Amino acid sequence: MKNSLKSLTVLLLIVLAFCFDSQVYAQYFPIDTAVLNNSYADFKADPSYDNQKAFFNAFPSHFDEFMMVYGYWKSKDYDLTMYRKSYDHIWLGLAKLDLIPDTLFCDKLIQLSFLGHWEADGPGDLQRLVRKTTREKSETMFKLLKEFSKGQQVSFWLFYFNSRFEKTNYSDFNKFQKEMMKDFPEVVKSMEIAYPASEGMVWY
Repeated sequence: MKNSLKSLTVLLLIVLAFCFDSQVYAQYFPIDTAVLNNSYADFKADPSYDNQKAFFNAFPSHFDEFMMVYGYWKSKDYDLTMYRKSYDHIWLGLAKLDLIPDTLFCDKLIQLSFLGHWEADGPGDLQRLVRKTTREKSETMFKLLKEFSKGQQVSFWLFYFNSRFEKTNYSDFNKFQKEMMKDFPEVVKSMEIAYPASEGMVWY
């Protein structure tokens, strides 16, 4: 019995070592990238509502999904095809969905922001789109954020303000603080918690 347990333990350690070896990597996409790419191509060919909705639905809905599709991973076996498409899919795709209702579009960006952090390329582009949309559709974004828990609100703002340098988005912070406190005090307070913890706090 002891020998069997010992053998099993050794086998388990070997398997774990194999799984975590830096040279071993199993690429996994949490969404159907063929559907995502085809819906993007259809939308670019014909920006009808149906094609916009198809691409909108195919696009990742959570930050971890987004990173697994568009993130950069150092591995000789990793296929960077989707990583290289992140800019087009964000700025020529997601940002151009002008027939999707604001509430749906803004909600998707909020959900994508939860647990997000700045990185170059895809995450940075997503963050810039979140900022642009929040500035242009402040009322809608704050109304939607109000319906989420305080923890989720803080998580959104942590992603919004996450940057390598201080004072990068102080003008946004100041603007929202002045303009939104009356109608959305809870959301503004969540922003006030997140701002000093995230602005200029990117670490590698």
